[in-house]
Amino acid sequence: MLFVLLAVHGPVREPVLDWTWPMGFVLLAPALAAFSTLVGMAFSARAKDIRVAEHLSGLVLLPAMLPVMLVVTRTIPATPVTWLVFVTAIVVLDFLLWRMALRAFDRERAISAV
Repeated sequence: MLFVLLAVHGPVREPVLDWTWPMGFVLLAPALAAFSTLVGMAFSARAKDIRVAEHLSGLVLLPAMLPVMLVVTRTIPATPVTWLVFVTAIVVLDFLLWRMALRAFDRERAISAV
């Protein structure tokens, strides 16, 4: 953004320097990272083969990028309220996935299997 501030002029400068985009990505990145990790844990806890868990978790992660795609394609305006709604929804999903991953993980099988 500093480069844009110094080098770019005209109608391109204002949209690039809009503070809502970095705010949204800074808020959304940790929530999506936790979502990705928890989905991987939930599938790995129940899948017999690591490749199956990897493929299934990859399929589930694609729709998780829908909030970002809706904002990038300007279907939904990039406002702080929009980002906060998306972050709240993903954090709620993270909490539910965390609870599900804890239930799916069979500790006795992990300790006894070598």
